[in-house]
Amino acid sequence: MTWLRRRGPRLLRCLLAMALLVCVAFHSTFAFASTLPAAALPYQRSVIREARALFGMNAPVAMCGAQIQTESGWRPNAHSIYAAGLAQFIPSTAAYMARRYPLELGSGNALDPEWSIRALVRYDYDLYEPIRAATPCDRWAFTLS
Repeated sequence: MTWLRRRGPRLLRCLLAMALLVCVAFHSTFAFASTLPAAALPYQRSVIREARALFGMNAPVAMCGAQIQTESGWRPNAHSIYAAGLAQFIPSTAAYMARRYPLELGSGNALDPEWSIRALVRYDYDLYEPIRAATPCDRWAFTLS
C-alpha cells in the first residue's frame, strides 16, 4: 500500500500520457485519411509503392503526395508554361531522368501518371540522399528547395 501511495500519482500520469499519445496517433492517422484529396485516390497506391521502394517503409509518402498536390492538383494532363504532368517535369529534366534510369523510367513521358510518380520519387531521392544536414527537417528543406 505504501508503494502505491508513493508511486501511484506518477504511474497515473504516465498512463494518462501514454493514452493521450495513442489518441493523438490514431486521430492523426484518421485525420490525414479524411483530408486526402479525392483526385489523389487513383494514385495513392502508386505513390506509396514508389516511395517505399526507394526510401523504405518509413518513406515520406505524404510529402510526395503534397508535392503532386502543389504541382498539378493531381491532374495528370496539367500543363504550365514550361512543365507538364502530375509532377510538372520540364522536358529537359524528364529526358535527363529517362537517360539516367532507362530501366526504371523508360521513355520519359511526363504525361504518364505512373511515370511521373516514379520519376518524382526517384528525383527527390537523388536530391535527398547526398545531403547531410543537422535535422531531417533541414535535409528535406534543402531537398525541396
